[in-house]
Amino acid sequence: MDHVKTMAFRDSGNFGHVIVDSSLVLSENVNCNKTVLCTGAFDNGQGRRIPTAKVMINSPWFGNKRNITVIAAVTKLSKGIPCFLGNAFFRDNNLSDTIQVRGKQRSALTHWQTLIVPR
Repeated sequence: MDHVKTMAFRDSGNFGHVIVDSSLVLSENVNCNKTVLCTGAFDNGQGRRIPTAKVMINSPWFGNKRNITVIAAVTKLSKGIPCFLGNAFFRDNNLSDTIQVRGKQRSALTHWQTLIVPR
């Protein structure tokens, strides 16, 4: 395992889990036989099957220090965007969400996350 420190964007419009840029995952760790269906804002309702990889993610902003292993969609993302964390990631892992609707507001775009991917 290689520990890669990177940034992740909290995507509250993404009801899925995690999407990781392909530059963070070695090609031999990408599973093209296990895909997820993703539909983006500019896909005209046409979903695309995206390959996956097992990754570990942690951040102090989640309210604990544990590594969380997830199956993430792996695709080429826009320059400067290494990772998206969707709603299901927080819900399914019982994590403190980095976005708060009431009370003290924290910007999800400025907090660094640690993304650990197999190398």
